[in-house]
Amino acid sequence: MGNAKGLSRSNCAILALILLAPSPAAAEQCLPYDQLEPDETPRDFRQLRHVPSLSKPLLSAGVMAASDSSLVWQVCNPFDIRTVIDADGVTQSVEGEPATAVGPDMLQDMIRQISIADIFRGRFDQLENVFDIDPARPLASDGNWKVALTPRAEAVSSIVSRIDVEGCRTVDRIRISYRSGGWDDIQVGPGLTMKGPARCPTE
Repeated sequence: MGNAKGLSRSNCAILALILLAPSPAAAEQCLPYDQLEPDETPRDFRQLRHVPSLSKPLLSAGVMAASDSSLVWQVCNPFDIRTVIDADGVTQSVEGEPATAVGPDMLQDMIRQISIADIFRGRFDQLENVFDIDPARPLASDGNWKVALTPRAEAVSSIVSRIDVEGCRTVDRIRISYRSGGWDDIQVGPGLTMKGPARCPTE
């Protein structure tokens, strides 16, 4: 039944697996928020949009890709909406229709000033002219950080009151708070897309 030390063979095997398993301390450590390596790999996202006039938030999901020249935001569910933000402005295509410019010049300028691609890439050094950047604050013992961005530019601050950015080795979550009282809560990472057709090209 038991061995000389009072452990069965099966218990010894389980103990060995526990001892060989990596400890939480051995897990990959978080990087400081200002030392992130920009990642242009397409990533899943899930967005909850809270609108003051609605009792429930609006949920959407898809794939995004941020580079030093553009942001491609491909919503897959509940609709097929592809938004591209680059030096030429902001364009949007709905259900495969030809892309058209989004909103008036004032809105286009405001969106470009926010530089959302740099936020998703963790390029906080590129945001200093537009935002006041609060020092990173640890969220938990694992070293996760949180950075608050308060807009300086009037074109941005008239609409956006604050942007909170969280992450570890990449930007994993963004909350955009609006002057209207609403906010967007965006999570970025693997496995966040909703069930539905695979229609998320980012090229």
